[in-house]
Amino acid sequence: MHDKKLLIITYYWPPSGGAAVQRWLSLANKLAALGWKITVLTVDEKYATYQLLDDSLLADVPDEIQVVKTKTFEPFGLYKLLFGKKSIPAPGFANETNASFTKKAARFIRGNFFIPDPRKYWKRFALPVAKKLVCEQGINTVITAGPPHSTHFIGKVLKADTGIRWFADFHDLWTDVIYYDMLYHLPFVKKKDSALEREILLAADKVLTVGERYREKLLTKIGKEHAEKIILARIGYDEQFVAQVEASPGINLFTI
Repeated sequence: MHDKKLLIITYYWPPSGGAAVQRWLSLANKLAALGWKITVLTVDEKYATYQLLDDSLLADVPDEIQVVKTKTFEPFGLYKLLFGKKSIPAPGFANETNASFTKKAARFIRGNFFIPDPRKYWKRFALPVAKKLVCEQGINTVITAGPPHSTHFIGKVLKADTGIRWFADFHDLWTDVIYYDMLYHLPFVKKKDSALEREILLAADKVLTVGERYREKLLTKIGKEHAEKIILARIGYDEQFVAQVEASPGINLFTI
């Protein structure tokens, strides 16, 4: 019997692009190489709303990793209808430095009508599939990747219903994320959002995050008596890939 079985529940997976994708794609590959049987539950790209696309990452998903996809429902179709095709914001609203009134209105709707985020409706599609995978495959460890932090509520129910060990990954912050104030939350909505964040932090067996500063921020939500709960899994780089780039002819290297 294979006792090293892991279910990773993540909205962002190839062909989506961006750092969040590469974080769990890389970690999944590393864990598979160490003998873990990895199953990834994600969104079918035909139904997802990705800010970035990178089809090249599909080649980095090895055959030994099982990828299961589900449908979802998202309100971004309504966003496009009301605010235009380009209303889907880039990560961190990087494409909205001088936001119009229309863009600000879209942010207000997103911040006050979709708590904790507009992708929360994925839960109704993902949860029954996740339960089936856990029960049929004998999976005893689940990781939920956020943002979107609504993903963590799938893990919370799985833990309550099946007794699995659950890790919640905060590769970005929730109520302290750098663009949080750009969502124009009303005071009672902000209070509700903070309560949901604390609920997840307390319910998870362990919380992963990427740096000491993030860890300290999260501890302000639940108290330093829970310090052992939050552990660091830093964002790194692939040494083998960098070595290949350095060895490639015609490559101009630079240092950050």
